[in-house]
Parts: sequence; C-alpha cells; structure tokens
Amino acid sequence: MEHIIIGTAGHIDHGKTALIRALTGRETDTHKEEIKRGITIDLGFTYFDLPGGMRAGIIDVPGHEKFLPNMLAGVCGMDLVLLTIALDEGIMPQTREHLDILEQLGITNGIIVLTKLDMVEPEWADMMEEEIAEELQGRVFANWPRMKVSAIKGDGIGELKELLAQKAGAATHNRDVGGHFRIPVDRLFTVKGFGTVVAGTVLEGTIGVNQEVMLYPTKLTTKVRSLQTHGDDIEIAYAGQRAAVLLQGVAKEDVKRGMVLAYPDSLTPTNRLDVVITLSADCTRVVKNQSRVHLHIGTDEVIARVVLLDKNELTAGEEGFAQLICEREICAKRNDKFVIRFLSPLETLGGGVVLGIDARKHKRFDEETIGVLKQRRDGKQEDLFFSVIEESVKTPLALDKILAQTQMEECELKEIATRVEEEGRCFVLHGRKKDFYWSFTAADQMWMNIERFLQEFHEKNPYKRGITKAGFKSGLFKSFDIACLEPYMEYLTESGKVMEAGDCLWLSSHEPVKDKTYEKVQAETVRKAAEAGFALYDYAELKCAEPEELNDIVDDLVRENKLVRIHDTIVTTPELAEKMKEKVREYFETNEILSFATLRDLLEVSRKAAKPVMAYLDECKITQWCGKETERRQLK
Repeated sequence: MEHIIIGTAGHIDHGKTALIRALTGRETDTHKEEIKRGITIDLGFTYFDLPGGMRAGIIDVPGHEKFLPNMLAGVCGMDLVLLTIALDEGIMPQTREHLDILEQLGITNGIIVLTKLDMVEPEWADMMEEEIAEELQGRVFANWPRMKVSAIKGDGIGELKELLAQKAGAATHNRDVGGHFRIPVDRLFTVKGFGTVVAGTVLEGTIGVNQEVMLYPTKLTTKVRSLQTHGDDIEIAYAGQRAAVLLQGVAKEDVKRGMVLAYPDSLTPTNRLDVVITLSADCTRVVKNQSRVHLHIGTDEVIARVVLLDKNELTAGEEGFAQLICEREICAKRNDKFVIRFLSPLETLGGGVVLGIDARKHKRFDEETIGVLKQRRDGKQEDLFFSVIEESVKTPLALDKILAQTQMEECELKEIATRVEEEGRCFVLHGRKKDFYWSFTAADQMWMNIERFLQEFHEKNPYKRGITKAGFKSGLFKSFDIACLEPYMEYLTESGKVMEAGDCLWLSSHEPVKDKTYEKVQAETVRKAAEAGFALYDYAELKCAEPEELNDIVDDLVRENKLVRIHDTIVTTPELAEKMKEKVREYFETNEILSFATLRDLLEVSRKAAKPVMAYLDECKITQWCGKETERRQLK
C-alpha cells in the first residue's frame, strides 16, 4: 500500500480539527486540555484511505501563535497541506504566518480548504473566495485548487477526498527510499512492559525490525524491537510513512522531541551550520550580524546566533549567506530547510537552506568562502565535491566524510571521485581500506609546512641525519585523519620529497654538517674504538663537542657504518663487531650454553664489558634467553 502524509495549516478556530474529523471519522484532539478548551495544543495524528487505495497519514497542527513551535515540528515530512481558511473570517494573522512557514520549508503541494461553508451565505462565500485568491496572488499558493466545505454538514468532503486522491501521486514522487534512513522524532511514549516508542515521519530510506539505529545528537545506540504504522505491525518502514519505533533498552528520559533516529554514524552532530537565509517579504524586523534567533529545523528547536557572511544586516525579502551557531548540538543534513523566528517577541522572520554541516568558522566578507557557498546553493554536484575537499584544509577526506557533508547519492559521489582522479584534478591518497581526497591547494600548503618544519629542524640540529617519525607526526599532523597518515607518509617517501631510514626522516636535500667538530669526533671515536678492542669504547668521555652534538655525530657515523653502537654511548668498529659475532658462532659449534663468565673469558674482557655485548648479541638475533638472566643459547 502506498502512503502519503497530509498536514493541516491555518489560523486558530478555522476548522482544521473538525475537517480531519470529517475526513477520517476520528478525533485528533486527545489531550485533556485540548478537549477542555476546544483548541489544538499539540500535534494530532490519524489516518484514512483515499479513493484508489493510498493510505493518508494525517498530522493536525495547532493554529494558535502560542503553540507555533508545535506546528513547526509537525510540518516536517508533510507531502501535502490542507490550508484551512474559514469563510466567515478570511485570511488572519496566523494564516499569513503559516503561509510564510510553508513557503520557507518548500512545501509546494496543497489544497486551500475554505471551511465553515454552513455559517455563511453563498454570496459571502463567493466574495470571500475572491478576496482570498487576490491576497494569494504572486505566491505559490495562488495555483493551489480551492474547495469550499462544511465539516459539520459534510458538504464538499467527498469531493475533497477525490481531489486529494488526484494530487497524492504528484506529491509523493520525490521520496528518497534509497537514502540513509532518518526519522525526526515528533512524538514519544512508553508502552508498559515493552519500553520506549519514538514516532515520526520517515524522511528518507527504510528501516527494519532488529536493525541497529542511533539517536542523535546524543549518539545513543539501540535496536529496533518492533515497528508500527497507524497501529499496524510492519517489518519495514519506508520513506513517506508515519512510523512508531519500539527501541531496545532506551529510557523515556533519554529521548525528546527534536532528536533524530537514524543509522549509526550516518549523521554528524554539530552546533555550526553554513546556510543561506531568506527573510519573508512582509517581515518587519531586521536581522543583524550576531542576532540571536529561534531556529526550527526538522522537529527540533534551538536558540542560534546568526553570523552574516556577506551582509551587515538582512531586511524583508533579502537573501544572505550566514553561519548559525547553535547553543547546543543538533543534527541536520545539507539541503534541509529551516525557519527562524525572532527571539522575543516570537515572530517568524524567514527561513533558509542548510549548505554545510559541522562547518569551520568563516571570516566575514571572504570572497572564497562566499564562492563556495554559492556553489553549494546552486547545487552543481561536482562543484559541491570540490567545495567540500577545498574547505578541509587540515586533512584529506575519505568518501564517507564527503558523503556526510554533501548528502549526494553514494554511486554519484563515487563516479565524481573516480572521474576527477583520472583527470588529475585533485590530490588522492590510496589507503589500505579507504581512499582520501584533497585539493591540490591544501596538499601544496601541507608540503610547504612540512618543508619549513624540517628545514627549521635541520638548522637547529645540524649534525642529525633527521627527525624521529614520532617527532615528525606530533609536530605536524595533530588535525590529520589518523587513517590517512600512513598512506601520506608513504607518498612523501615514494615521491622522494622526504628520505627514510628506520625511524628517521629527513628532507631529501639535507646532508648532516661535516665541519671540523664532526671530523674531530669521527677521528677520535673511530681510533679509540679500534684501540679498545673487545673491551669497547665509551665516547661520553670525549670533550671536543657538546653531549647532544656527540650523540648526533655518532648516530650519523653508525648510519654510515663507520661505527657500531653496542649500547647507549658504548661503541666499537664494524670489523671488531663482526669478529665478536664470529667468535660466539664458533663457540656454539661445540657448546650449547653461553654464560656471562664464558663470554668474558672468550673475549678477554671485564664482566662490565661482557654485559652490553650479550645484549647486543641478543639484538643481532645470535643468542636468546634460556631461562637464566646470565645464560644464553644460540638462536637458530
């Protein structure tokens, strides 16, 4: 069975709830206060089947300005709207505000239902219809069909159902069943003995029983125990359906209206959004830079600060790029629409579209930033791909990160990524599990930073061959995605920009300084190491250079195979090191165990010298422990 979500809109006491009752035979005002006062306070939900078999889920919204936040939560996910205008009053203040909201949220499918036909004369009804049509001229609603009805007597209700059935197909053709599942929560309750149920309209994708899901922005992971739509148990809920989801192990206090239920790690909680804002044509307020507003997005409401990026202020009918800095984290996706309201008194200012999530802080009036936001607004997919990777100046991005920011179709994004790589239009790193994409500008800037960093290191440490890998990473890659660090390091060495030996890295153009100090240390250490024989030489006693310089020079001599480091500052010559190893190998031809005492006698050295030699032999994989600290056997 196909589904459609139909919502109401209109001024208080213009017959929205009565109309729903006439269409469905059900009452949507269920709260005690609603029944007592005779007005809708919170959202009401019901359904009925249209001629032709499509099931229509109904969301009845409050009309009183005091309850407008509830109305805004209900509008999320509507396919078609019944804009109710009472024939005895015509267009009223909340009618106009609801019209502005529908326009800002991009709801273009609807029917204007002229209610309370039984309360006016035919001539009055015709005159009021003309006035309403005149006031709606120039707006999208001017083309909506109009129906006169009486919810009390039933006049026009059958014809309205037929009209709804005709419009339903066109209103549902844009659903994204293949997208990443998400439900903005507009209702929650507990079922005794079962647990917490969250409900809302499935905006995109599908969800099934036993699937793992996550509540955002808290990122609470849970599982779907069961699903219902309009009271019927179902195995799968699709985009465009109302769904009630019974969650496993979630307390009611863990959830509230405004949260989003989606697949794990498919959304990015953020308190900073890149947006384009348009103020309503009849807005009487001015939105200045740093203005605080009520932001309504999905079913959520949060106070946000408006940072205007291309203007100092916005007035009625004007459009501008901005960042919204929210007072807490929310969840949104690119192209989500929103409404902003004045902080106090509460008045609708306008709305806009999300262009980027989890955005970095922008400078105002920055031409490059404005250019990127224009690309995102205009929706060219390849431009959007480049705008995201160009904005990521500190790290390359994997496709899943780009997907989260662009909200493209995954197959389309992969096609773009493959094409721009083949055409050589972006910097690409191939990791073991993922590929990473970066702009050439950012990659060039990173290389300039690396080159400058290593040059400064070489200048401060003229005798060092290079820097340790740990020192290199900690100095440059604090904001780098750790998953792409290894392929980036491989790129640096394979491209010849940086040389590598063991744990050491250096600029390919760098050679350690070999001045008089270097030559003196080399001559002294090599000569004295040869003279010491198997007794070994401790170069720490040298006074011809500072201790750190000594270590750096000896490190380089070891790399050039002019010395062998036995332990710490104890060295010998390569020739003597080979003779030591040969003596030990000959010893093992007729013996199984080598003790410290035996090694001391074999090399004719002190026990003090024998101990580091034994450790060196272990390191060279010639000997291994055999149960006692002072004994070794041959490693075969």
